Amino acid sequence: MKIKIKYGSSLKNLCLALVAISLFISCSGKDDDEDNSFNSQIFIDGVLFAPTSAADLTTSFVVTDNGTTNHRNFSIKKVGQATNDRITVAITLPINQSINGTFGFTDNTQDFILEAFFTKGNDAIFQFGSGTLKFTDLGHDRFRIDFNNVVANGVLTSAENKTITGFIEGKFKDTGNG
Repeated sequence: MKIKIKYGSSLKNLCLALVAISLFISCSGKDDDEDNSFNSQIFIDGVLFAPTSAADLTTSFVVTDNGTTNHRNFSIKKVGQATNDRITVAITLPINQSINGTFGFTDNTQDFILEAFFTKGNDAIFQFGSGTLKFTDLGHDRFRIDFNNVVANGVLTSAENKTITGFIEGKFKDTGNG
């Protein structure tokens, strides 16, 4: 028995079908804009500080001072039955400076301000006083923040200092201006 393969429109249709299948397979993956995953390896005094869900990572961005500076806030919450803890970071940079870089809490100038706090429930507030934060803008509201030997000092109470190390990487939900 001989099988005859007719070249022409059948081969053309087969090629088109293979191209369509390969495009469908390559495009059916998850869109980066929809990826809400995060990785938290932040440690406060050696204890893991991990947000409860991706909804607990938020950011806001605004141009301030008549268009001369950018101001961005980050909020990282850990909520649950026994805890309602939060890390908040606010950074103000000259309009022409990227957020990508390593910044210290003692480097503040008129054009650059870095402030951050750790709030432990409703009982204690700790202001970041030394160490550095490294910011990496990964695009599409995804950021990585590295906490490099940060020491946070107790505010309003005689609470002991807290040491914060590690990083968080993920998509921060944009909550709008300011």
